[in-house]
Amino acid sequence: MVNRLSEGSQADINDLEIAASVSRQEAAEIVVGILEHMARRADAQAARGALLFELRDDVELRELLTAEAPVRRPLTRLAERILVAAGVNQASAHAPDLVGLVDALLMYQAAKAAPVDARKVLRAYLEGLG
Repeated sequence: MVNRLSEGSQADINDLEIAASVSRQEAAEIVVGILEHMARRADAQAARGALLFELRDDVELRELLTAEAPVRRPLTRLAERILVAAGVNQASAHAPDLVGLVDALLMYQAAKAAPVDARKVLRAYLEGLG
């Protein structure tokens, strides 16, 4: 199950081209596009969220859905490429946080918790980075 969830996310980012230089707003639009594409698999995102809650006390299995998910490294590398293109200092240090933010936005949307303006959140995050 974990591998199937990761494979879907991996397919979402395969072959994504990032320009060498983008503005922070353009970077936010790229990330929003990724988020929207991944959110199309709402059932998979909801299943992952349910598994996270179900496995919250099982560190090993929970990590396979989060920090050790097969897609985590490619997502982090993609986030770093976007941050570098946007001129963010210490892009590699900020990349995991960007992945975490996108993941949180995905989970929030999958849970239908409340309306959230992901574009506004991501723009503010990126603008605030050094």
